Amino acid sequence: MFLRFFFRVLDLFYRRTQIGHPVPKTGPLILVANHPNGLVDPVVLARVAARPVKMLAKEPIFRMPLIGWMARKSGAIPVYRAQDGHDTSANAGAVLLFPEGISHNQPNLQKLKTGAARMALGAEALAGIPMGTKIIPVGIVYRNKAKFGSSIAVEVGEAIEVEPFNEAWKQNQREAAQALTNEIAAGLSKVMLELERWDDLPLLQFAGDVLGENSSSEKQDRHRIQRLRDLANFGKEQAESNPAELKRLRRRLKEFSNRLDRLGFKVRDLDADYNFSKVVVFVAVNLVAILIGLPIAIIGAVFWFTPWAVSTLVLKLIDPDHDIVATIKVLAACLFFPLWLGAVFFMTP
Repeated sequence: MFLRFFFRVLDLFYRRTQIGHPVPKTGPLILVANHPNGLVDPVVLARVAARPVKMLAKEPIFRMPLIGWMARKSGAIPVYRAQDGHDTSANAGAVLLFPEGISHNQPNLQKLKTGAARMALGAEALAGIPMGTKIIPVGIVYRNKAKFGSSIAVEVGEAIEVEPFNEAWKQNQREAAQALTNEIAAGLSKVMLELERWDDLPLLQFAGDVLGENSSSEKQDRHRIQRLRDLANFGKEQAESNPAELKRLRRRLKEFSNRLDRLGFKVRDLDADYNFSKVVVFVAVNLVAILIGLPIAIIGAVFWFTPWAVSTLVLKLIDPDHDIVATIKVLAACLFFPLWLGAVFFMTP
């Protein structure tokens, strides 16, 4: 019930799209994902799984006053790490974890820990027979992870079978775990949007918009994130084979983008099919939005200003790292907005 509440909060905060393969409904599996957004990412993964899951969280989290209580209520399992001064033999079972080991704000996948591979191979070995354990890589891409109403694309990759690594595990556990970890890294790279630097993202999105206007129907059927990933991979190949050409392309795209900005145009405006009926519909829709929607929006903004302002103040006082800004926003909203609603209800005669 506690986790379902946060599912609803998540669906209110973000516009989520799920693409790729379905998560298997039965059988032993471990979900692994990139980790760009603090405590929001586990909720995203649990939402996508659509089946009961157990989450892993580093043990120190369980000692934090509020977050520790939430972790326990969500059914999370503590991970005892050597770096925290624990005996790692205390670890037991998991099906959802982040092999990077940390939440971060980097534009690419960080070096993976071997924990997911060790758990999967250890479970197979403990059973004594092949259990058909699968590892499911999931890529999470936020358009703007700290902004309310922004979008998330969650792509579920192809399942990685653990059984082919079982024999190697018997011979050399370290090498087998590393080989499976490399396979996990490759699987995650196929469902993520990886960049060398965040500054590349606006230009990549602009190139995607330009090409999207003239692409084939087959490419149009693919999700925007998948098309952007293809462009990013193309850029990496060009950087290796023809860096001068890539530099020239970057410059031309930037000049074109700046020219459109000065004119106040979007890419979609370049090939728009305007006619009288479309203009009439456009004007009518916007008039309705102004006459009806705007007053409602103003009333809502005034009513909810106080809890919004308090949440914003808390965020400024805490000044969290960018990868946990959304976590703080969600927790503050869950606390202050219901309190405000309750206060208004009891003060109303």
